[in-house]
Amino acid sequence: MYRFLMGTVTAADTLQGGVSGSPVLLTPAVGDANVQEKWFRLLGYAAPFYTEEDPQLAGEMIWTWKRGGAPVEDNGAYPLPLVALLYPQPNLPEQQPALGSVHYPDIGYVIFRSGEQNLQHYAIYEASPLTYHAHHDEGHFSIWANGVSVTLDSGTGGYYNGDRHWYVSGAAHNVVQFDDKSGRFANGPLRSNCKEVRFSEELDYVRSRIPDANAREYERNFVFIKAGCLYKITRSDGAWFIAAINGTGQSRHITVPDLGPLRLLGEPETAEPGQPEPMGLRLEAGRIHIAMPR
Repeated sequence: MYRFLMGTVTAADTLQGGVSGSPVLLTPAVGDANVQEKWFRLLGYAAPFYTEEDPQLAGEMIWTWKRGGAPVEDNGAYPLPLVALLYPQPNLPEQQPALGSVHYPDIGYVIFRSGEQNLQHYAIYEASPLTYHAHHDEGHFSIWANGVSVTLDSGTGGYYNGDRHWYVSGAAHNVVQFDDKSGRFANGPLRSNCKEVRFSEELDYVRSRIPDANAREYERNFVFIKAGCLYKITRSDGAWFIAAINGTGQSRHITVPDLGPLRLLGEPETAEPGQPEPMGLRLEAGRIHIAMPR
């Protein structure tokens, strides 16, 4: 349980850390959870009990607990204030856990990270064989970039009021919805099948089949491209483009001789009269560029 809690930590979120505070790790908002939960308090409570039995686990728990804001308060239905006062030991040795991309097939989470040394970019994808609490979120994804939540699962706002009807619906998630027979967007299925997951240094990839009753066939593909790479994407009819990512802090000029003259998306298809076709691309720092043949 504790390793799962540590293994699903988000990027260090700069917004939740506050204007004057340090960025904090969070537990992702999936299903009935939300990013303001205080689950890391459990790591602070339990770590002292593992210092002799499993010192590595204890150290990883302390490392995660501290970077999650070192919470001690219990925000559950049955708060236990004495636990927060008696058990946490902040002076215990800490050790950073191995945090890379990971797939939890029995639960249905696929988590993407951009390398052990760069934990500011993060995504979590939902492809679950379980019903959970009846959220229509199959194929949902949440993304953090540079410690900022770009897309986020809303979790749930409450169990016993009208809000819950919104939070469990497909409209509250980053999913594709199809029209039903009346022409209205309908909720998707409660389960899906994860067909393929692949991790590499260059990119991570997941493909899942979502058996939506309103679609003849629907597969969702999610690619997590890691900075500093060049990718050629080809369609079945031979048309292609490249995605170039400049993950450095400076602008770069690159040439790809085998691909011929290229133009960036939004540029004219041909050069000005009397001017040679430019062979290279200028890539601005920290941006994704889409280039096509001229």
